[in-house]
Amino acid sequence: PSLISSKPEDHWFDRKSIRIKPDALADAMIGFANADGGTLLVGVEQDGTIVGVGGDPGHLNSLLQAALQFTTPPVRRAIGYITCSNGAGEPVEVLAIEVPPSDRVHCNKREEVFLRVGDQNRKLGFDAVQELLYDKGQE
Repeated sequence: PSLISSKPEDHWFDRKSIRIKPDALADAMIGFANADGGTLLVGVEQDGTIVGVGGDPGHLNSLLQAALQFTTPPVRRAIGYITCSNGAGEPVEVLAIEVPPSDRVHCNKREEVFLRVGDQNRKLGFDAVQELLYDKGQE
């Protein structure tokens, strides 16, 4: 099996279905940026099935713009594609998003702050947000 399918999700790695909504992808990027950074692979189902991102160019474009449209300040990220085989052995591309750790606290348009903890994205309450701001030297 491919490492893309079999690597366990953890503090620095997460898989997302191509069906993810742009604002949900933005929340995942926020979590990584507010924590220690990480890699998101889009086009891989939760069970590890590789489907790729080639089906709907309009949706893919909205995912590529998610950080600019749904994060404040915009999360820095590097975007690339990994060519691999889907379940039928056909070549497909998986979207790879590398998010570096940020020295700022990021939130979404609803002013919700997320933090990657283990293999989950956690929404922070007021006190935890204040602590994160302090940790990053913003308070």
